[in-house]
Amino acid sequence: MTEQFELSSCSWTDVELMGIVWGEGGRDIAMRLSFPEGGVGNSWWLRAEWVSKLSVELNRSDGVGGYPLTWDGIVSRAGTGWKVALDFGSVGHVSFACSTLVLQEDLKI
Repeated sequence: MTEQFELSSCSWTDVELMGIVWGEGGRDIAMRLSFPEGGVGNSWWLRAEWVSKLSVELNRSDGVGGYPLTWDGIVSRAGTGWKVALDFGSVGHVSFACSTLVLQEDLKI
């Protein structure tokens, strides 16, 4: 089931990154995200097609566990596509541009 939300108006603060999956020979990515209560609700897959300018940097200190949690995030329209920048504070970041961006319950990549 695919849900349509206005992605640029969602709150991207305090979102947990539960996983990243590459698909279509590395062309597409999907991130499993858990939104805080009062947000979109539960966990969803954010699927991006035709990804470019991908930057992933996540660093964990010894003895620190749990999912990376966003400090801030921007998801916005960029020309005919999208720009995504998730800031995980001292843990790192994930950023990219893509042509299509969909938030869905089940992974279809």
